[in-house]
Amino acid sequence: FNIEILEDSPSLSPDDRRRITDVKTLLDNVMKEAREISYNLMPSVLDDFGLAPGLQLLAERFGTQTGIQVTFVAQGMAERLPGQLEIALYRIVQEALTNAVRHGEASLVAIQAFRSEGKVRLTIEDNGKGMQQDDASARRLVGSGIGLASMRERVSSFRGEFLLESAPGHGTLITVEIPIPEKEGAHV
Repeated sequence: FNIEILEDSPSLSPDDRRRITDVKTLLDNVMKEAREISYNLMPSVLDDFGLAPGLQLLAERFGTQTGIQVTFVAQGMAERLPGQLEIALYRIVQEALTNAVRHGEASLVAIQAFRSEGKVRLTIEDNGKGMQQDDASARRLVGSGIGLASMRERVSSFRGEFLLESAPGHGTLITVEIPIPEKEGAHV
């Protein structure tokens, strides 16, 4: 509002008006980004409707933002999972999508979530450039405390299994399998 008040000042030079317009554009972009970050931290659809609708919306939004094709399939996911598990799985998919674009340069990502026999299985597969599982990029991702290490840590906290399959030129497949805790606070 203060910027708009300044903008209406009759004593501004054309350069000052251009600078004020630039500041308004910058502020609009910062506000839009802050809203996006806030939404990604805890999207209301995840809280209100559960993991499957949350992942569906994430896939759609991510595809729109990046221009890559993201598909999502769910089976047996009608019943809600414990809240902390839903958040962990959502975060794993977020990180995998980011890695697929940033490091894998993928154009297609397929996400699948299945629930059966007391466990949930999540797969994220991309058609990116892949990696040697012992190469420098994998060490960088694991060693920095982000990326793959973060996903492994989330899975481990629920006593689950994390599997990464990747090779240069063949994309990446991440498989997560986690037993569904009996009650809300049942993970380590």
